[in-house]
Amino acid sequence: MPGTRRGGTVRYVAYRVLTPDGRKIDSVATLPSHPSPNDVRQVVNHLLDGGAAEHVVVLQKDRRTDMFVDEQSHLKHLRRNEAATALFRAAALRGNPHRDPETLPYIAGPAIVFDEPVWPKTKFST
Repeated sequence: MPGTRRGGTVRYVAYRVLTPDGRKIDSVATLPSHPSPNDVRQVVNHLLDGGAAEHVVVLQKDRRTDMFVDEQSHLKHLRRNEAATALFRAAALRGNPHRDPETLPYIAGPAIVFDEPVWPKTKFST
């Protein structure tokens, strides 16, 4: 669904908010065709109630995509998010299916998962 905004091209990207209580809230974000990290942060920080977004690469339906969580969720003692944790752990477990999943970190608080990659690739990104 391409469109235009302020003379530039935009794209509409579906995302899902995974909440610790199991709710899944679907919506669509409007981003520039080639978003900067700040463009993406403007969308996700708002969804994280002002929390600082941490980017996490995840596998969703065996495809790479981007998930964002509050980087201080553990310090804030937010509840464990089972659905987001499963997505986060999928890549590690894919390479080592006999590993105990509980030896891997878990996701706490809400998580925003995009249907397609939105985080700009840089030489420092994953």
